[in-house]
Amino acid sequence: MRKTFAFNRIVAFALVMVMVIIMVPTHFFPKAAEEAPSTVSDRFVRSGDVSVQGKLPRGTLLKAKTVDNPFALKPEEFRVASLKGASFVNGISPAPVTDEPSEPEILTYSTLNYIGFYDISLYKSGEDVQPDGSAEVVIRNIDLSGVTGNVKVIHILDSEDAIRDAQKRGTAIWVNDTRFVKSFAEEAAFAESVTGKAGIVIIEELAANVNDARDQITFRTNSFSIYAVVDTQQDARLNVVFKKGDIQIAAVKITSY
Repeated sequence: MRKTFAFNRIVAFALVMVMVIIMVPTHFFPKAAEEAPSTVSDRFVRSGDVSVQGKLPRGTLLKAKTVDNPFALKPEEFRVASLKGASFVNGISPAPVTDEPSEPEILTYSTLNYIGFYDISLYKSGEDVQPDGSAEVVIRNIDLSGVTGNVKVIHILDSEDAIRDAQKRGTAIWVNDTRFVKSFAEEAAFAESVTGKAGIVIIEELAANVNDARDQITFRTNSFSIYAVVDTQQDARLNVVFKKGDIQIAAVKITSY
């Protein structure tokens, strides 16, 4: 009889505790782990020959692939011309070289010596994500054997947010090279949406640290999209336009880096 009474008391106590738990407000209990906000911290991710390190959300993955050079010239169009003492490679001479040469073609972004194009993106749960601040990118097994000048990385900005951020940093460069704009029509549409200017693509030029012994380059970036690794060549000249708002302040041909 006593055992039955004790058992009944235990059952009654258990029922009371269950009722108390049900009635206590849920804010007294911590959220489940899956409801916790994503933690952003220093992380390293890699995909093939490309790796990224920076402040990334937990669970971030890297996707990287090479892209075909949209400016690839036919073999017969590759030539070295010497016009008025200015040599250039992979450019098309505007006229046969003679004793009285015409003005040389101004090298633009589409006629630079492109080492490779890379489409690099970060994603989590199928959605694109960006680093918190700048991140370090390493590209390995890149052919640097034919480099004659300085290596630069051209970041082709492909979203309104990336363009606005570059404008705030003062690193946005307007490119109106017709061939370049035609090759990146979607990026040109974003540039027009932000600036109201048609026929341009907005890029950033990023300094690259080259390690010839390991065939790799390292650079830093604030967002991810398409990158072009470029051999600027000693004679390549870039047309850089300086803007304040929508007003062009100056334009300059850069002859060396």
